[in-house]
Amino acid sequence: MADYIQYGNEKHYFFNTHPENSHNGLYLIRMGETFPSSEYYIERYGKTRLASLGGVFVLEYVIGGEGYIECDGRTEHVSGGDFYFLNRGFSHRYYAEKKNPFHKIWINCAGPFIAGVVAALGIKEGVWIARFDAETYFRRIQSLLSSPPSRNRDKLYDQIALILTELLLSAASSQRSLDAGGEDTVYEIRRFMDSEVNLRTSLDEICSLFYQNKSYLIYRFRRAFGITPHQYLLRRKMEAAREMLAAGGVQIKEISALLGFSNPQYFSSAFRSACGMTPLEYREKARREQHREDEKNLPEEKGTNV
Repeated sequence: MADYIQYGNEKHYFFNTHPENSHNGLYLIRMGETFPSSEYYIERYGKTRLASLGGVFVLEYVIGGEGYIECDGRTEHVSGGDFYFLNRGFSHRYYAEKKNPFHKIWINCAGPFIAGVVAALGIKEGVWIARFDAETYFRRIQSLLSSPPSRNRDKLYDQIALILTELLLSAASSQRSLDAGGEDTVYEIRRFMDSEVNLRTSLDEICSLFYQNKSYLIYRFRRAFGITPHQYLLRRKMEAAREMLAAGGVQIKEISALLGFSNPQYFSSAFRSACGMTPLEYREKARREQHREDEKNLPEEKGTNV
């Protein structure tokens, strides 16, 4: 049996017909995932939407694509890597970008627990956007809600309440860092790649070190620098390889290992693709050029023949 219900371009992982039945004050209403559709369009009227629960809070994370949110006469653009929070009591209109519709995962909830967290964080605007990787939090909740029914429902809701609190705190921390002029993680990662001591590191290891979702990092890095992190790291490796080949003293197989390639053949293929010649050809070319330079700089002999 599937752990979701398909509605057109959406998968609904959870739907609660009696969301107020919660002892911790977190009322979970619905959770799902929206897949790209140029026709996606939603309108919410905050003052009437489930008024008996005090209004609905909507938490969404854009996995990819683009969309727009209209609220209080403003239009916000969101894209892959953006988390946004739609506050209760406001009317919202949100829809997909026609040419690049968004793919997003979302939770609708209500109740005094989430209202308390929102009040503590000082979120008063109708739309609140933070740019950070929030997908992991949503997937953790999805996993809990998709697991076999628990005998201890209160414990399940307590676990989800903790994840939602962590999600909103992380979003607030990320937003405060950017508001204060803090450095985006992609700049830290690029600086990490620029250090020669880190050139052995793989992209998967970098994602682990910086707690990044791989697809999210690729999107953010390319948006910031116009190149994927893999391409940037490979370019840095090729720069280091050229320097070591020209300097001599290090065998090609050792250079391959120092730069984290699985074997010399793969290194040679990557080098040839990037530089138009094999590592051996590049080394020999560098030696010839250095020899010509040395000869040119030799001092001229002076003296008188006897």
